[in-house]
Amino acid sequence: MYLNGRLVSGSAYLPQGFTQISTSESNYIDVDENLLTAADLEREDPLYPYNHKYLIDGYPYADSFSGDQVYQGLDEHFAKLLSYRSPEEFAYLNLATVITMMFSRLKKAMVTGTLRLKSIRLIPLGKKSKLVQAGLFSQVLQISFM
Repeated sequence: MYLNGRLVSGSAYLPQGFTQISTSESNYIDVDENLLTAADLEREDPLYPYNHKYLIDGYPYADSFSGDQVYQGLDEHFAKLLSYRSPEEFAYLNLATVITMMFSRLKKAMVTGTLRLKSIRLIPLGKKSKLVQAGLFSQVLQISFM
């Protein structure tokens, strides 16, 4: 596996922030997603517990799954890094325009099957946030994907 262009093996630390991960197809394999026990998953997954696919994406455990759920996946991962936009750029945009642009892109990704929506919620920003102090935003929209 390569982390930020550096070959690593065994246990590796992922620093906070953006990390580029490259792995071999032989370490990224699909397993039946209808398994109900850790023993079944271990038997079906020849790479268990080091299957890079499920370490990164997570395994879709059934509610009735019994045993350790080792494949939790990363909180966030992106196939393509988004480009940065400063808070000032957003200050001059109409909020409806921003939301329309964002949801049209999300809809396209969901229709093509590249994203599955998990939740959408508004989160208030703390008083120390630079966005709040600048009078730009008091809350952010958090969108989570499976």
